[in-house]
Amino acid sequence: MRAAGVICVVLVGVAGVACSFEASVAPSGATVDGSTSLPMIDAGRDAYVPDAFVKVCAAQYVSVPAAQTASKYRRVQVQTTWPAAKTDCESDGGHLAIPETAVEATALHAFVDPLDSSPYVWVGILDPELDGIWVTVTGQPFSAISWGVGDPDQRAGEIYSLVYSDGKFFDWFDYGTQEYACECAP
Repeated sequence: MRAAGVICVVLVGVAGVACSFEASVAPSGATVDGSTSLPMIDAGRDAYVPDAFVKVCAAQYVSVPAAQTASKYRRVQVQTTWPAAKTDCESDGGHLAIPETAVEATALHAFVDPLDSSPYVWVGILDPELDGIWVTVTGQPFSAISWGVGDPDQRAGEIYSLVYSDGKFFDWFDYGTQEYACECAP
């Protein structure tokens, strides 16, 4: 195999790999002789790739059974702007909640505002280009489950999304304050 000036010969059935590299000149002017072979020991049959990193959510994140998802959530019952809510969620490894079903959207609203004192909560969905292409704060495309009547109308500056107590989505401006939930997917 050859990559970026390195030549490695893999010997099938032999526990080892021999690599050499082309002669090169470092920025300092020093030369590296490419005639040297460097033995590399194979890890053998017991080699493995470690499991993917398992994310651990901060202690204040809890399960919301009604959301019917494996994610955990942290409620914030302080009215704040969407950008500040996003920053807060990211500060502990989470992100603004991204409801993927109508059931999850309704459950999130009830979790954040159990007394229904505020009809809307911020969610991690936006259209920063005002081009009708909604994305999540994690960079994934998003197609709302159910928009509220007349939305998204994307009046000038309506780039963020809210969820109403009935689980419907609405677009809104970059000003104003709402409660919100952070999400952590373990």
